[in-house]
Amino acid sequence: MAQQKFRRVAADLMVKIESGELAAGAKLPNELELIESYGESRGTIRDAIGLLELRELVERKPGQGTFVTRRIKPIVTTLSQDPETGRAGGDAPGAYQEYLDTLERRKEEAFGTEPQLQRLRAEPRKSAPSVERTPAPGYVADRLLVTPGDLVVRRYQEFWVDQTPWSIQTTFYPLDLVERGAKDLLKASDFADGELAYIAQSTGLERCGYRVRILFRAATPNEAGFFQLPGDHSVHVVSLIRTAYEDQPGRGPYPFRANYTVFPGDRHQFVINSGKFPDEPVNPARDS
Repeated sequence: MAQQKFRRVAADLMVKIESGELAAGAKLPNELELIESYGESRGTIRDAIGLLELRELVERKPGQGTFVTRRIKPIVTTLSQDPETGRAGGDAPGAYQEYLDTLERRKEEAFGTEPQLQRLRAEPRKSAPSVERTPAPGYVADRLLVTPGDLVVRRYQEFWVDQTPWSIQTTFYPLDLVERGAKDLLKASDFADGELAYIAQSTGLERCGYRVRILFRAATPNEAGFFQLPGDHSVHVVSLIRTAYEDQPGRGPYPFRANYTVFPGDRHQFVINSGKFPDEPVNPARDS
């Protein structure tokens, strides 16, 4: 019974942390306040705080108190899945599923199936797409095989899971896709099944392959602000550049989409599977 009591207290505090009621860096109520608030013994409260500390959700600072940790445990994203799932920089509804599955597994591992956690559900959200016709910068022209300065369609969105900034995604298309029938690419609205599915339906285009490049670099001021990164540039970002190709007669594989997805390096790890491997969740790895 005592074990269930401290887990229930820990689970309730976790709800407040995950929901943002207790933000990163916030000080937890002191021991006496928690005893009064939960009506539990000193030992139960200490065990609950100890469990939160073990799970790296809080940290004790001698002489100051206990604080919600700013450390973010990395999320593993599998890059070797079909791009239509949304992984590796995609935009389909499945883009968040691996993250959500991992988050739910962590909660269950940490706190079992306490009722408090049933009201805590990770929810993905994203900004409305920003859409424009714009001259292709050189780095985009290189991917789409157009002339720098040619007009392209640019679609930009920001993504979150609960209170955590997840990624920034910018996608470029040659303007001729609009002329071939994909007119809604110019609308500032989402596509229920993702942009690739819409393009295939509206133009008859069939994707024959894609290539992912992985870059590591310092964050731009806009990225650092959105991801709430330290001002000392100690956290870099990972940029996944995925170029999608269609098989054009007389040309072979030819690019029709250049997707740039930026992830903050302090909360993401990536996995590529090959051959036979266990069908089980992949936990974050350590190399030191």
